[in-house]
Amino acid sequence: MSATRWVVEDPKEKDVFWPSEEMKRRAWVSDPSIYEKAAKDPVKFWEEKAAEGLVWFRRWEKPYEWNPPYAKWFVGGKINACYNAVDRHVKSGKGSKRALIWVPEPPEESPRVLTYDDLYREVNRFANALKALGVRKGDRVGIYMPLIPETYIAILACARIGAPHGVVFSAFSSDSLRVRLEDAGAKVLITADGYYRRGKVVDLKANADEGIKGTSVEKVVVVRRAGNPVKMVAGRDYWWHELMAKAEPYCEPEVMDAEDMLFLLYTSGCCHEDSFIQLANGEVKKISEIVEKNNHCGVINTSLNPFRQMPDEITATHRYEYPGLLYEVRTSSAGGIFTPNHRFFSIDEEGNIVEKEARELKIGDHLFVVPKIKVKGEKQRLPPLRLGEITNSGEYKPSNVPRIPSFLTEEFAQLLGYLVGDGHLDGGSVIFTDQNLDTLEFYRKLIEKELCLTSTIQRRGGRQRLCVNSPLLAEYLRTNFPESTLRSGSRGVPSIIQRGEDACVKAFLRGLFDAEGSVGRAFVKLPKASKDLAHVVQLLLRRFGILSGVHASASRHRVIQGGEVKETGIFNLQISDRESLKTFAEEIGFSAPKKRAKLLRLLQDLSSQRIVEKKRFPISKLLRRVIETIHIPSQDIKKLGLHRYISGKEVSESKLKEITAYLREKIDEISKLGDSNPEDLEKLAFSLKISLAGLSGYGNISGSYLRKIRKNREKGLVFWNSLRPYILENKKKKIDELRRLCDKFEKMLSFEAILERVVKVGEVINSAFVYDLTTKRNHTYIVNGFITHNTTGRPKGVIHTTGGYLTQVYWTTKWVFDIHDDDVFWCTSDIGWITGHSYACYGPFLNCATMLVYEGAPDYPAPDRWWEIIEKFRVTILYTAPTAIRMFVKMGEEWPRKHDLSSLRLLGTVGEPIDREAWMWYFNVIGGGRCPITDTWWQTETGGTLIMSLPGIGPFIPSVAGRPFPGSKFEVVDEEGNPVKVGDGGYLVGIPPIPPSMLRGLYKADEKYRETYWAKYQYRYYVTNDGARKLPNGCIRVTGRVDDVMKVAGHRLSTAELEDTLNRHPAVVESAVVPMPHEIKGEVPVAYVILEPGYQPSDELVKDLIKHVDRSMGPIARPERIVFADELPKTRSGKIMRRVLKALLINEPLGDISTLQNPESVELLKQKVGYKG
Repeated sequence: MSATRWVVEDPKEKDVFWPSEEMKRRAWVSDPSIYEKAAKDPVKFWEEKAAEGLVWFRRWEKPYEWNPPYAKWFVGGKINACYNAVDRHVKSGKGSKRALIWVPEPPEESPRVLTYDDLYREVNRFANALKALGVRKGDRVGIYMPLIPETYIAILACARIGAPHGVVFSAFSSDSLRVRLEDAGAKVLITADGYYRRGKVVDLKANADEGIKGTSVEKVVVVRRAGNPVKMVAGRDYWWHELMAKAEPYCEPEVMDAEDMLFLLYTSGCCHEDSFIQLANGEVKKISEIVEKNNHCGVINTSLNPFRQMPDEITATHRYEYPGLLYEVRTSSAGGIFTPNHRFFSIDEEGNIVEKEARELKIGDHLFVVPKIKVKGEKQRLPPLRLGEITNSGEYKPSNVPRIPSFLTEEFAQLLGYLVGDGHLDGGSVIFTDQNLDTLEFYRKLIEKELCLTSTIQRRGGRQRLCVNSPLLAEYLRTNFPESTLRSGSRGVPSIIQRGEDACVKAFLRGLFDAEGSVGRAFVKLPKASKDLAHVVQLLLRRFGILSGVHASASRHRVIQGGEVKETGIFNLQISDRESLKTFAEEIGFSAPKKRAKLLRLLQDLSSQRIVEKKRFPISKLLRRVIETIHIPSQDIKKLGLHRYISGKEVSESKLKEITAYLREKIDEISKLGDSNPEDLEKLAFSLKISLAGLSGYGNISGSYLRKIRKNREKGLVFWNSLRPYILENKKKKIDELRRLCDKFEKMLSFEAILERVVKVGEVINSAFVYDLTTKRNHTYIVNGFITHNTTGRPKGVIHTTGGYLTQVYWTTKWVFDIHDDDVFWCTSDIGWITGHSYACYGPFLNCATMLVYEGAPDYPAPDRWWEIIEKFRVTILYTAPTAIRMFVKMGEEWPRKHDLSSLRLLGTVGEPIDREAWMWYFNVIGGGRCPITDTWWQTETGGTLIMSLPGIGPFIPSVAGRPFPGSKFEVVDEEGNPVKVGDGGYLVGIPPIPPSMLRGLYKADEKYRETYWAKYQYRYYVTNDGARKLPNGCIRVTGRVDDVMKVAGHRLSTAELEDTLNRHPAVVESAVVPMPHEIKGEVPVAYVILEPGYQPSDELVKDLIKHVDRSMGPIARPERIVFADELPKTRSGKIMRRVLKALLINEPLGDISTLQNPESVELLKQKVGYKG
């Protein structure tokens, strides 16, 4: 059987393979009609499979329930995961079959083999051990374990007693562990003393001890694995073997509902705690809204925390493509963005105020920052005017030819600003419109002076406009500054301005405000801006210490896209802070005479205190909720004036006291009512208290924030008024607590000064200010924050339920991997990832398969460790990641050639799209050219693999995933949700009914679940956030994350697609592509390339690689630069750290790289790229 060919090559198409007759005979599924049959009625298909594949204690009442975007499968069904994975196999007489083959990393240590009888015995005992520690159905259990047999026993034991488990990757830091345990509310943590990694012992218990601090964990179970010394806390820590010795031998499996949670698994991305902050301009915002509104300007949606960068830990900190700005921290002053060189005042351990740079900050630092962005702008060269590129025909008079300066000048920048604000191109003319004739006259003279062009002021339809008739200028602007000439709802700030000197930035803003700005009674406003434009202008203003707020407008733009009229939201930017208004007048101002005069009058009013800030008393909506919740007599409503809208101007001080006194009595009534929904009523009560305290805003509090309030009430919860603190309870105790905390800041501000000048809500938690405490002193904002992973957000906790997950994992394991009784299945994933859950635990055990687990590094003690294991244990199915394959490609064929790999029958890949070169190497060298490769696409959220080629049906094509699994439907759509044509690319989406194993939500983040996965297409599709391409044969090629996209000269390019193209070149083993800012094109690709043995870096090779890209993808994808590398920095799970590669190019701080698999590779790359960070 070892010589059997399981695939045959297509006789007509190169690199297309089909299952052989032998494979078709052996495969569980070989008839392609299964796709059509399942598609006719997916719900019926899954219902039949659930009944056929699993043991149910009680059959369901309804197979599928869909209430967009929420699904339920097998409603009313009763089941237990552990019973299906272990008990039923023992009862059927298969107890002596090998369940788990465990291979330790130290070669001298003997493997362990557990049969299903062994597994049954161990799982029952540990389930009872957990019960003895107080774990009950519904309690969450954290598992922070290496790849050892006890890990799988612990998982199954949790499932047996109905306690949802949350597995945390053992290489994650204590901070990452803490966030997950805290979010899950774990009661018990299971860990180990240590484990082996490349011959060294990793002290896991020390990380666990640090990680449980401040969490709800009450007990810790420790497995003795490495024998390293550990600290055991009496009454909290228990040895695994001691608990097992006392445990009873049988534990009755808990009867679980099909929709009961089976496990929580945290994935990339973040969910934000919704608490309120007040911005310096007076706006009250949710933290989540601030995050969303700062996601702009070519922003990469998520990047690593700048203060403690873990390779696999994604947090909510955003990274900007804005020159000189790297990271954003949640502060009250419109975003709190700063540069790596920005200096902070921080409090050291002795309470002294010390000065630090951003790159020196670490987790736990208390910091003060003056939120004025300091960007060192540079002189910018303007693109030359190229007459040969002008597409218009005809003779041009000298007056038609503009004089373009060699470098960006203040005058040219101001003209660009005016163009972005209210200009447009009309054929060969540049048109500016304005109601004020004096403004148009100013810009007519400026155009004549700067560009040497004549222009005319025209009057049409009651409006005035300035017309510059110059096809050359129009084409020049259209070609080099496209963001300035787009439809008004899509305009942006040219990159050359963003990188420019301060004087040019000021001039641009002056022109923009001349065109669109307005001066109100107490503010300067930029209305009708696109979201991107408003936020970038906000950043530009902050370079000069001008704080502003951005909010969505109720009105909408109408634009034409593809011949259809579309509506898009518009945003208003407003400067209302007094100091910022003064700074705006001094630094920016207006050239338009009338606006300049209005701004001068506003400043005079401010200085003479003629403008009195109106009391913010937006209590009407809140009071409506009070009236609806409790009975307020109608005479009281009328007497208090609550029967109509109340504005701030109408509320006198005495009236306010009358209303608040009455409502304080009613708050107690609210708290006592409604046992059926106490949380909503408590939220309402707290909302009223906050509003009555004088805090601007309605005080809506999210459930997660409320839970934090309840948890920390005794620790000194304080809500702030704009003038004074309003203490909710026990006023003196709270004041004393606050005074004690503020002793640390006495060198900065006195306690009294803080009380007088606090302008936002502050929250005292764990004796540290989380979020901000904003004060005002000498016209300078000083922001205090407590830096921690949890201040910016938490990773997404994906919820998987029992019945649906087990159904899909059982059948995908059986059909996709064609698993049989005689197979030895090796999925190389760590148990901390979803692949480890589904195909290195539940899937194989549900199918009564034999599964292999290897503890250590893939190339320790030699690069052939994997191949040695396959040969020794006769592995038949290998499921691994493309990153691992590429690592082995680099090591060379000689290592696998030393071993007999003929036992292999099927190969699989997971984790990311696999490039053609890696696929072919895997196929030929590891599979001997005779094994099918099933390239699987799925996600943590989907629970099981959903797009692939079934082994008995095919086809198997390099870099092509395949077809959706029977019973599931996927489509590739455009931005509007319309299916794309065959051959075109777009967004990969799932179409309901969703498969049974799909996530049911995000833990404690329901709104984020709807926004992330469903809102984009109004709940019609599940949004995968992956790009894909439809192929003529019905297969789908997944191109990678849609956020792994560069925008080169207006064209969207996938980094994964470009990497795949480079990897097809015969000289390339592996490549990684990252975008780099470019003054003309916006972004350009830069490629890091590892060469095959026998090839040497040279200019000729660079040219050849560029030609190769030109032929495959076109000149638009041509790399701007190619860096030849010996190694690429990778995480322990094998992922290339593209963040580090990009930081090397643009001289950003690299962060903590000590946890990389190969940190030494970064030092070598620093020399190659000339890193100066």
